[in-house]
Amino acid sequence: MKTQQQQHSAVLPNDWLEYLGKHRIFELKPTESQQVARTFDRDNQFDSFAQQYDTRVIVLRGNDLIVAVGSQLRILDLNAVKDAWINIAPQFIDAGQTNSDWLLDIPYKTLATPEIDFTIESISVNGSGTLLAVSGQQHVAVVCLPTLGFSHITTYSAEGHVECDVFIVGQETYDENARVIKFLWHPLSETKTHLMVLSTDSVLRLFDVSGNINEPEQLFDLTPTFGNTIFTKRRPSRGISVDDDLGSEEEAVTFTVGGKSEKESAWEPFTVYFALRNGDMYALCPVLPHNSVLHNQHLESLACVIDAKTNRLLDQKLNDADSESKALYYLLRLQSQWIGDLMESIKPLDGNTIVANSKDHCIPFDIQRQGPFRVEGKKDKTSCGEVSDILFLKTDPANVIALAFSNGIIKTHLLGAQVDAQWLMPNNIKDKEDWKYQLGLFLFSADVLPKATVQETIDLNVKTTTSVMLVQDPIYNDTFYAYHRGGLHRLAITKLVDNLTILEKVFSSGKNNHDFTNALQEWSAKDNSTEIQCLIDSSIANTNDPLIGIVIITDIYLTYSTLGLTRSYKLASVELGLRSSNASTTATTTSSFHDTNKTTASSFDGKSSTNNSGSLLTDSPYTVPSSTELSQPKIVVPSEYTGKKEIVITENSLLFVTQASEKLYNSIKELAKFKVKAEKRLAIQQLELSRQVEDIKNLCDRIEQQNIQEEQREKISAAAQSHGKLALRVDSVLRKVMGSYLPELSNDEKKWVESLQEIQKTMNGDRGYQKRVEMLKSQVSTLQSRTTQLSGQKEIHLTSAQLASVRKTLDEQAILVQETREKIQSLESNMNTTT
Repeated sequence: MKTQQQQHSAVLPNDWLEYLGKHRIFELKPTESQQVARTFDRDNQFDSFAQQYDTRVIVLRGNDLIVAVGSQLRILDLNAVKDAWINIAPQFIDAGQTNSDWLLDIPYKTLATPEIDFTIESISVNGSGTLLAVSGQQHVAVVCLPTLGFSHITTYSAEGHVECDVFIVGQETYDENARVIKFLWHPLSETKTHLMVLSTDSVLRLFDVSGNINEPEQLFDLTPTFGNTIFTKRRPSRGISVDDDLGSEEEAVTFTVGGKSEKESAWEPFTVYFALRNGDMYALCPVLPHNSVLHNQHLESLACVIDAKTNRLLDQKLNDADSESKALYYLLRLQSQWIGDLMESIKPLDGNTIVANSKDHCIPFDIQRQGPFRVEGKKDKTSCGEVSDILFLKTDPANVIALAFSNGIIKTHLLGAQVDAQWLMPNNIKDKEDWKYQLGLFLFSADVLPKATVQETIDLNVKTTTSVMLVQDPIYNDTFYAYHRGGLHRLAITKLVDNLTILEKVFSSGKNNHDFTNALQEWSAKDNSTEIQCLIDSSIANTNDPLIGIVIITDIYLTYSTLGLTRSYKLASVELGLRSSNASTTATTTSSFHDTNKTTASSFDGKSSTNNSGSLLTDSPYTVPSSTELSQPKIVVPSEYTGKKEIVITENSLLFVTQASEKLYNSIKELAKFKVKAEKRLAIQQLELSRQVEDIKNLCDRIEQQNIQEEQREKISAAAQSHGKLALRVDSVLRKVMGSYLPELSNDEKKWVESLQEIQKTMNGDRGYQKRVEMLKSQVSTLQSRTTQLSGQKEIHLTSAQLASVRKTLDEQAILVQETREKIQSLESNMNTTT
């Protein structure tokens, strides 16, 4: 039985994921294990931000898996791993057993980054896949990554490591008083080089790492203002005041951005959402890099909306008594002016995208901090811990913000009125008739605060305080993941999104208020709960092995799966399922499953007739239960219970076996629930099977009568034996097709790289301009020393004719030196432009 199971599993193309965790890229030395354990100990009571530090030491760049170990960066080509599996798997099928020795032939690369002398806690790849941002608690660095697949132009150091350029960002900014909490690449950056960094001083800095890496391009102080009044004192440079008595509950601990610019987008791509430790949510708008990539119709649609609002206000015939309408009119005029300035600076890029420059807009005010959000909705008695992370989900019917807390609670919020652009008015205005005074009072009123509704409060049942990190699914906008000390959960708000879509269609259809009210009541009565699935369970017994990073693979050749890395660098893989084309969500799949059981039951009771084809089954196909209901979480086995070690019976080992058995027992109970529903379906399928077996028997008798030759029997047997290898062959062919249509470098690209290498050689070669400049500098220093020596000697008197000759010669030499200097500067500027 064991051999048959191994042989069956070896047939599957994606079984390489089960062996990936045994690769040498995840091996740790004893010193590295101790260092990792100290770094990711989030139980530090002396660090108030221990539960907020962004932790992610594993990331995906195309088909390259990047893993941070201490201060070292390792890269593994996953395509090479699966290629090796495709080649070796047929041998395992024939042998009936498998092993992991084939992984020894697949090396990993180490990046040569001597500038990174700190322990890496979080890494992130930019949108173009060329830069990798890494951070420790007091450091931020950017690594220039080699090309995908390590092409022929990749250079290696003497130790065999891949040479990379490293730049330290904000070297004089981050220290013990300003530690790094979280960073994100801004999705609107034209050059994909804008990095947003939040630190413990509640300051959000936006760096352009392609320019000045020491000073931020923009800076935003997220500390709260005390007393929402226009007369509050503010810091002039940042627009928001800081009080020395600021409590830790009001510190900004996490942030997120509103996503990419699309045709139907509003202000959310220009918005930064952040949360305080106590759970209050705020927003900043507009925030975007100076050079941003936008959809060509995004600004036009925003301008149309602003004009429509303005015209509606003007139609109401504003009067002096209506101060709020007048203030709203002033705000709309500011927004229209900002959009107009942005549209004047746009340049076409390619396709449906444009580049807009927001640096030279003529709005002379700082950005207004909007909040806290007015949160309404379900009141729960669950006590929440500190905020750990925030995530913005952009779906078609509504935008959602997920807020994670350190006790395993996740709250999903439906955003109400859209956050729009607002600016902070000066506080030194005394004239109450001044429009800036009226607008300032209006913006500080509670009526204009952004609104949100708590849709659901989710408890992940985490036993201890933990850092909960949120990651969005790259394929489905309504799905996100939460990894923490207890493992990994997948959360899908598909039911809510689908029901909201139906409600939106009813509203858009123009039906009367009565029909819409009925539809709203039906929506409220529906099940809009979040579907929760535990993918990885690392909380068995008293083990302390939290997840410190996940990646989600979506490559067509590799797989659609998630990889979770624990603190002991044990890798757990879970293959995810794509949604079927005829069912948009798992919720519909579940409902069809229940409906099918009802129809089959009535059919079995004799209340339904068979179809025209003679089959006893109903016309509707049988649908299996959803993966959310049937799949079981991966259990991470502690390192002390794995391998060939002798298991010692202790309290912890007994507790581990007990809890693992309990989880398996609960899983068996869940599976047993489907037994009753499937029994009737099984009974009728048995009847159908008997009928089909009888028909097949009749066909076999007819075939036997045709006197099939022995040669044909052998062909049929060979075809049956090779059926198990077809899946592997399909992936192999797919790999070849992808390779033929996705070459590494074209001829033009190779020529361009060669020209860059020639220019670099001209500048930095043995006889390059840089060497010549150094020689000239040495000669100048020699001449200066000689001049100093000569100045100490006896003064020599020259005649007027000699002085004129010397002066003429020096003028000619000065002209030559100036021309040479201009040529060198011109070459340097051309070199910088080319690179």
